[in-house]
Amino acid sequence: MLYVFFGTDTDAVRRRTQEAVTTLGEGAETRVSRVTGDSYAQGILADVAGSTSLFGEPQIVVLDMLSENVDAFVEMCGLFEVFAASPHTFIISEGALPVSIQKECKAHAKECEEIKKEAEKLNVFALCDALIARDKKRLWLLYTTLTQEGVPAEEVIGI
Repeated sequence: MLYVFFGTDTDAVRRRTQEAVTTLGEGAETRVSRVTGDSYAQGILADVAGSTSLFGEPQIVVLDMLSENVDAFVEMCGLFEVFAASPHTFIISEGALPVSIQKECKAHAKECEEIKKEAEKLNVFALCDALIARDKKRLWLLYTTLTQEGVPAEEVIGI
């Protein structure tokens, strides 16, 4: 089985991955192992996907941010079909993924979830608060932040 959690909010992605590990590991004696970009070794993913336990216990393998290691990421992307057919459960936890890889994940994964970081809405009226407080530094920082975020000048002029 293959589960994929990815997105721009990496903290929420890791929390969702941990929830999936606890949910999938309930009621059975499963061993959980984690592979990261630092602990990756050439061919380890294919070996784990094709292996069987001596006592027949299923294993949960968390592939945590393998995009940090280019070789690991390339190998992982080539093994989605193998992960889906494996007796073990693979949970992929990644940052933002390209659209082509997302489509391949959705084709093979039992669950594929994108978790996006909610964009903070900048408050234009905070400029008024800084002006009334005579805080020049905060006023300038807010103004430059608003212009960098693409807020139209018409909104700022009215304030």
